[in-house]
Amino acid sequence: MRTVLSAITMILLLMAGARAQGRSPLRPCVSSERALRAVAHEYWAAHNRRDVAAQARILDDELLFISESGMVLSKAQVLTPFRAPEGTVTFGSAEQPADVRARFAGNTAILSFTKRWSFTHKPSGASFGATSRMTEVFVCRGGVWKVLLFQETILPNPNRQVFMAAIAHFDEYVGDYRFGANGEGGAIKVMRRGDKLYESWGNDRPVEILPGKFDTFFTPGFPVLERFVRDTSGRVVAILYTIGDSEVEAKRIR
Repeated sequence: MRTVLSAITMILLLMAGARAQGRSPLRPCVSSERALRAVAHEYWAAHNRRDVAAQARILDDELLFISESGMVLSKAQVLTPFRAPEGTVTFGSAEQPADVRARFAGNTAILSFTKRWSFTHKPSGASFGATSRMTEVFVCRGGVWKVLLFQETILPNPNRQVFMAAIAHFDEYVGDYRFGANGEGGAIKVMRRGDKLYESWGNDRPVEILPGKFDTFFTPGFPVLERFVRDTSGRVVAILYTIGDSEVEAKRIR
């Protein structure tokens, strides 16, 4: 009896071992920044050449894609525009990312980087460009890194060109302003120091504002665009601040 039980036990152990050998172990992904950068580069190259198959291979089926405008898209929604004929707008991006950061945690990895991109309206030739901070979360599937999450944030004017001709008009902007259409809000002071223009709100320290075209000004890294408003005679009478859905006016008081 003992012999029979021992034989049965041995057979069961051999069968279990055979099944274990038959199952292929989970293949790990290479946990290196270089490996992630290679996948990211492959994806953006496929994006620029409108290669649907290559993008589909890299994007995970459970993809959560958050665009620069805050739209939340699935994998199918991301790929849909690339299945249709190219329209009048073309997109392009820098070949290599900048300011790259990588993190690893088991079968999950994060790659965050900045990338310069642009789009062009082909009929008119008008082209627009920006720089974004892009973050991709990868999951290891069968030894291959897949993009599980993508999130993009546009960086405020890091490379916007200064309109130097505006310096000749800096004195026209100097003065005291107050928030509100009737000038009853907080104080704003615009002052000139040589060839630079500064602005302070209340008791805050003065911050340099840089000129764009047509009476517009900006501060690098700050998403507010301000425009000095003129009356029919050409005199500056107000400032209009724009960010997102908001427009805030400040009236010139002297």
